[in-house]
Amino acid sequence: MYLAIVATALSFFYLTTAAQKTFNEIYIVHSLPSRTVYQFSNPSWIENLAVRSNGQLLLNVLSTPDLYLLDPMAEYSEPYLLYRFPNSLGLLGITEMQEDVFYILSGNFSVTTGDTGPGTYAVWKVDLTLYTLGKPWDPESAISKVVDMPEAKLLNSLMPLQITAEGGIVLISDSALGAVWQLDVSTGDYSILLAFPEMTFPTGASLPIGINGLRLRGDWLYWANSEQDTFCRVKIDSEGQAISAVETLVSNVTFIDDFAFDRQGNAWVALDLSSELGVIRPGQKDVTIALGASSSLTVAGPTSVQFGRACGDTETLYVVTNGAWANPINGTVTVGAQVLAVGTGEFYD
Repeated sequence: MYLAIVATALSFFYLTTAAQKTFNEIYIVHSLPSRTVYQFSNPSWIENLAVRSNGQLLLNVLSTPDLYLLDPMAEYSEPYLLYRFPNSLGLLGITEMQEDVFYILSGNFSVTTGDTGPGTYAVWKVDLTLYTLGKPWDPESAISKVVDMPEAKLLNSLMPLQITAEGGIVLISDSALGAVWQLDVSTGDYSILLAFPEMTFPTGASLPIGINGLRLRGDWLYWANSEQDTFCRVKIDSEGQAISAVETLVSNVTFIDDFAFDRQGNAWVALDLSSELGVIRPGQKDVTIALGASSSLTVAGPTSVQFGRACGDTETLYVVTNGAWANPINGTVTVGAQVLAVGTGEFYD
């Protein structure tokens, strides 16, 4: 029953968008090697991930408010449930500030109805310096709420702007508001920092998802606008204030969800609706498809990507998916959410 409700709801809310768009008609210059690290039961939706300095993965689930820990290099990888967040339907963005200290977004975005849950979002601190494999884990002492943000409409992605010994400032994208919040994680004080037309969702969008993934590279703040089909940036100062005009680097790329930069400055983008992994090279005006296809389950509904951090793993791109819930393959086929390991070395050859 749950699966039927999910498929129907997501088809209604997402496929309306997909039907109005042409997927990325760009030839595949690479089909990179990949393996499934772990697959959850169907239905399930992983929304985001972070990579610890030891190489382990933290997985934020949107279909349930669960935070999992997964070792992708173990012979038999099994996720460990670290915490189920109260009073939330699911988890969204995650970022690391100090080593092994993470901040997470929770809220009542419903994957069954498409309701975005305005007014329900909160930011949490997860201190994994208190976690030791094989020893008792007390989440109540390691996980705490930083602040509720009732003015927020749809908090999605977050990343550090300033890091101090005690905490720092994070930037948070609000997909429905079309803006970026700043939050002092030590005091809980927050306010809107940036808002541009390039961050809003267009009139007629099936869901209010404008600005989505958010990353800082050098002095430039980059973001994906999922419903405008764009990849943008603006130069900012140390306080996060814009000091340049917004640049739209790529347009007409279908629904970038999240992205990560490699050392060469390439942006690896999760193309949720077309079930593809793409790459935007510096100066490139379109997307190169590195893996997947709209008719394939290879990368079924990618939602977020991060590079490995362990020794020998830095060219591995970890991809999490929603199992094509947002846009079923061939209109009907979904699978359980996956964690994939993609070898990117061949891309640079």
